[in-house]
Amino acid sequence: MTIEQIELRKMLTQMLADNGINRETIVDFVKSIVEEKVEKAIYSTVHEVDIDGMVRGTVRETTKKALQEEVSKKVRSTLSSVSISLECHESVPHLRQIGDIYECAECGGQFFIDMKALKDSDRKAPLCPYCGSRATGT
Repeated sequence: MTIEQIELRKMLTQMLADNGINRETIVDFVKSIVEEKVEKAIYSTVHEVDIDGMVRGTVRETTKKALQEEVSKKVRSTLSSVSISLECHESVPHLRQIGDIYECAECGGQFFIDMKALKDSDRKAPLCPYCGSRATGT
């Protein structure tokens, strides 16, 4: 420190002492200012933040997660006790079924078949409306 700095420090210390301020009172003074600023920051944060929205969002997410878990458990337990039986019928060799549509193996034509009408008729196998192919040949 230079002589000027030392002198300035002595003068400031004397001025503060004349006003009743020393190291102990400065610490208390700074603590009270910091506490006041912290209280203001907490107050403004609490009142500026939408706590209701935060709570609503948390409740919504928790409820959604709980419902998904319960539904998942119920579906798994239900499906684990379901049995499926398959019944095979005589297939028509020249036709391939794709959902509700049949495809002719000969020409590749796709069409619908009324299986009830086919059973009521005397034919054993349906005819392809494009090439006339049937299970026994054309």
